[in-house]
Amino acid sequence: MAAELGSTSLSLTKSASVSGPPARERVSGETIIGIGASALAVLAMAVDHLLEDGGGFAADPAAFVIGVGLSLALAAVVFGRVVSRARAVGPESAAKRAIVCSLLAAVGLVTL
Repeated sequence: MAAELGSTSLSLTKSASVSGPPARERVSGETIIGIGASALAVLAMAVDHLLEDGGGFAADPAAFVIGVGLSLALAAVVFGRVVSRARAVGPESAAKRAIVCSLLAAVGLVTL
């Protein structure tokens, strides 16, 4: 009976330690850069689309909403999928993906 009591307390101790609060995950550097780039894009679009030359507001709110939606979706794809996958596969593939993303950004700037 003493052996049973000892094993019961041992199993209770194990289950109590496992059911503790989950450990906090660190935010990666890529996530911080993605959030900063997105915030900068939204700020630039707010100045461009919402401020008029005379100092008033609401110059083109529809273009602002569409632009913010597109830029946040693109940032989610780039920083959520492309960057995380490039980091996981290794430095050579990451460099190739970085060059492709840079070329796409240059093309995007020219088309705007």
